[in-house]
Amino acid sequence: MDNDSSHFELDAVLHTLVDGVIMINGKGEIARYNPACEKIFGYKFSEVEGRNIRCLMPEPYRENHDDYIANYQSSGTAKIIGIGREVSGKRKDGNIFPMYLSVGEIPNVKGRAYVGIIRDLTLERQRQEEFEHLQNAHFHLSRVSAMDQMGAAIAHELNQPLTAIMNYLDAGVTILARPKPPIKRYYLP
Repeated sequence: MDNDSSHFELDAVLHTLVDGVIMINGKGEIARYNPACEKIFGYKFSEVEGRNIRCLMPEPYRENHDDYIANYQSSGTAKIIGIGREVSGKRKDGNIFPMYLSVGEIPNVKGRAYVGIIRDLTLERQRQEEFEHLQNAHFHLSRVSAMDQMGAAIAHELNQPLTAIMNYLDAGVTILARPKPPIKRYYLP
């Protein structure tokens, strides 16, 4: 397979992926950036090509990123390479968003290069927040319903004796309202 064919196939794969893919050189400069990244970050490839990857990062990642690369290249100790983790990205409009990042090293005869695969977690976080809101509303309604049932049971239990008392009082009023027979008086001789 020739070199032009390999680049064509790689471009076809990169354009098909729904996750963002960024390739950087050993200095952290962006060499490739697929259309999914354009949607995620809001930058066209032409705007970021050759720029340091830090332009897509908020602090504290931005400040320390070049040190991470230098440390890995000098020590060989990987802190993120080969390990996916949740981090934050920075969009063109300045908004910070959650993303899942996996980084790998690309073997390259001209020096080191790295590939990052990015999944925007914004919608997942929004759905999680909506789910938690609905779940809290459900729990609240369940508690209200339980209190309503308990209130109905208490009302039923109180209504029975109160109704009996009211009946006794009505009977007493009725008895007291009757005309009284004359009192017979007896006199002793």
